[in-house]
Amino acid sequence: MGIPSVAFSLAHGKTMDYTFAGQIAVEVAKIISKNKLTPSTILNVNIPNIAPEDCKGFRLTRLGQFKYKKSYEQRIDPRGKEYYWLSGQLIKEAMDLTVDIEAVRCNYVSITPLHFDLTDYDMLETLQNWGLEYACFRPDSYDNNNV
Repeated sequence: MGIPSVAFSLAHGKTMDYTFAGQIAVEVAKIISKNKLTPSTILNVNIPNIAPEDCKGFRLTRLGQFKYKKSYEQRIDPRGKEYYWLSGQLIKEAMDLTVDIEAVRCNYVSITPLHFDLTDYDMLETLQNWGLEYACFRPDSYDNNNV
């Protein structure tokens, strides 16, 4: 942490030509080297798998989410052990160019600033209202048999 960081990804396609993605990476690195990222930031750069002339430009975006209607397939691994594979149908949701997934789908390079603080601040406040912060655990009153 504290090191300027960038993750570059090329969208999947029938052929994987990294030439354009490499050019984008160089340009983004130049901009970052002239300016300073905050120590807690990592840039997530998603590049459409297209010819350079088809690129519409850059978009600053937020992180999108793929949501699936869940279903599980029971499978057997090569050692004969049973496991379950999560599969399912992608649920299509309305998105706009402020979402990384949609920006790349529409031939934009998506740049999303991320950080590692995964704290749910709304829930933190809720838990404080529940009084959990002041709850007292007493080992002598703990009953192992009721767990």
